[in-house]
Amino acid sequence: MTRLLLKSVDNDTAAMVEAADANGHLDITYNVMDAVVKVFCVHTQPNYSLPWQRKRQYSSTSSGFMVRGPRGEMWLLTNAHSVEYHSQVKVKKRGDDRKFIARVLSAGEECDIALLAVDDESFWEDTEPISFGELPALQDSVYVVGYPIGGDTISVTSGVVSRIEVTSYAHGASELLAVQIDAAINSGNSGGPVFSEHGECMGIAFQSYAGSDAENIGYVIPTPVIEHFLVDYKRNGTFTGFPSIGIQWQRMESNALRHSAHMLPEQKGVMVRNVLPTSHAYGKIHVGDIIMSFDGIQVANDGTVPFRSGERIAFSYLTSQKFSGDECNLVLLREGKEVHVTTTLAAYTGLVPHHLSGGDPSYIVLAGVVFTVCTEPYLLSEYGAEYHREAPVKLLDRLLHHTKKTSDEQVVLVSQILACEATLGYEDGYNAQVKSFNGTPVRNLRHLLTMILSCTETFMTFELEYNEVLVLETETALQATTEILETHSIPSMASKELRDLLDANETKLSTMSALRCTPPGRHVSTMFQSQRALKHHITTEKVYTHRRKAVASRLDVQAVIPSLAGDATEQTPPDLPSYLFKERIVYMGMSLVPAVTELMLAELLYLQYDNPNKPIYMYINSTGVGRGGDKLGYEAEAFAIYDTMRYIKPPVYTICVGNAFGEAAMLLAAGKEGNRAALPSASIMLRQPMQRFTQMQASDIDIYRNEIRKTNTNVVNLLSKHIGHPVEKISKDILRPRYFNPYEAVEYGIIDNVLEPDDEAFKNLVRAQSQL
Repeated sequence: MTRLLLKSVDNDTAAMVEAADANGHLDITYNVMDAVVKVFCVHTQPNYSLPWQRKRQYSSTSSGFMVRGPRGEMWLLTNAHSVEYHSQVKVKKRGDDRKFIARVLSAGEECDIALLAVDDESFWEDTEPISFGELPALQDSVYVVGYPIGGDTISVTSGVVSRIEVTSYAHGASELLAVQIDAAINSGNSGGPVFSEHGECMGIAFQSYAGSDAENIGYVIPTPVIEHFLVDYKRNGTFTGFPSIGIQWQRMESNALRHSAHMLPEQKGVMVRNVLPTSHAYGKIHVGDIIMSFDGIQVANDGTVPFRSGERIAFSYLTSQKFSGDECNLVLLREGKEVHVTTTLAAYTGLVPHHLSGGDPSYIVLAGVVFTVCTEPYLLSEYGAEYHREAPVKLLDRLLHHTKKTSDEQVVLVSQILACEATLGYEDGYNAQVKSFNGTPVRNLRHLLTMILSCTETFMTFELEYNEVLVLETETALQATTEILETHSIPSMASKELRDLLDANETKLSTMSALRCTPPGRHVSTMFQSQRALKHHITTEKVYTHRRKAVASRLDVQAVIPSLAGDATEQTPPDLPSYLFKERIVYMGMSLVPAVTELMLAELLYLQYDNPNKPIYMYINSTGVGRGGDKLGYEAEAFAIYDTMRYIKPPVYTICVGNAFGEAAMLLAAGKEGNRAALPSASIMLRQPMQRFTQMQASDIDIYRNEIRKTNTNVVNLLSKHIGHPVEKISKDILRPRYFNPYEAVEYGIIDNVLEPDDEAFKNLVRAQSQL
């Protein structure tokens, strides 16, 4: 039996690992396996068809492992696709029953590597991080460790190195150095370490070849790519990408092509066929130049360079070893003469981006026309896995062959057209590129929104691909946007990175009733339906700016709340509920059912955002939960309002203006102490929660009885807390319904005072009536 040596990253002490025995089995006794973790991720991907929201979340598992940073930090490495669009990441060590929350520090989409951190120090106890080894040689033995499908415990598979070359990375749509092995890499192995026979990590498992014509072909991210990622993160605090010269080239294997370029037999190189206008090489390197060497390394006619002993590798490997901002020295052949050029390398993105790096799609909604940016994930969402065959030829041409003319250039699309009066006749249009707006070429989505908001012409004319034209009336289109936003629960006319343009054009949008004003006749409850949609959107965006300015946050809410200047007495509001709401009055005028609760919660939460210091006045005229209610648990509606009253910062002053029965009386008593009141003729009643049990089997009735007893206990405890009487007294007093006039309610502690009229004779009359 042979023995392998594993080195720890922080010392030179060795631990013995029993390796392959006569039967080829692997038996690891060293605790290196404790550094391999299982990664649990909850993903929430964008909905590219409806870019203002996200899809239903789903979960995945993968692998990862511990490494030590340059300053002694403890990190985890895994694949970028394992934590793509994460909303929560948890990790679990081998042999531990606990899961720890992890933070994603950086994700490199191109190289498919993600760096995680765990703040809980106990997670790192009694575990040594893994060290990295050198790039392996062909036929070296390797061991893949991770948590693949088929079981819950750690798994080890073995194989040998089959090939080392520049390979396409499926997740990042890039070409970087990769190691091909014949060990099985299955779903769940992603992100796990691959060990050499010397016990050092030689890479990260990340993808495998799926096809009927091949078996056991797996790919590993090698240590040079991993080290590049870590150094990039150390330098910049994030991943900036792998740089390139900024050119496209072709091979020079044709003798005729070589002769036409005046190349001598001993000269070799590749021909430049395009120079990106946004690159540093633009103007230095010309189309038709022959690149003969890169930093002194000769480039062959087939685009390869020497690699280790007796091997060759793609020319792009040399640029991938450098960082953005580094310089390179090129020897060119231009019209038969050698030219020496020094240029700066940088990371460039294509005209159609291959990924969004965890961001959300950009969009504009104008009168039902949804504009967005063409990206490869968008094409995948629209046309499925066969998008390279199903997508429009023009879009595929821009994806595969076009480059940016300016750094901010985008392919702007009409994604879809939502039906409304302003877009009548255009409903079938979708996925067509917008070439120009009113005769001006469209550079990007931001440029398009700027032109839309500044448009003073009668019509908006969008020139599309294939010479199609979409024309909208300017004023009608802006006004129709409000209806579309409300109907489809869209939180804003534009995505978050474009909303500064909306802020700058707030006056115009208010005038056109596009975003800031509520159309006349819309009831406040309708407006709050839109506000609930807004709150959901903000939640799924993870509150896209953690501490948004107060003005910006109010601005979003103004899309569904009427904007009224001055006091309510100075103008006619759109409707009576809005009049009350403007004066911070929340009115409970019905029995407590879900619709009433939703409206009141929205009002309370908004008034807190509007001003957290000014009091809120809650007027109560409610009989609480209806006696004939057919749903057990309507008392929870009162608890929801109660909890919100206690949660928000503004004090809530409660006033009974008619009846306050049952749960409504509990809310009346829960107001700010010293500011609970009732009008002289009000009626207040305390009682137990009630529920009618009909047409139920015996076991269900027993369950409901237990639940209503718990509800009664909660009500009694809350009344005791706010009224000041012991629980026993409250329980006894509400065995049967107990009615109070306002003065009795003051004595009992439900309220603090009675709002009496100023006329002394009328006061006496009211007090006399209350004694009857």
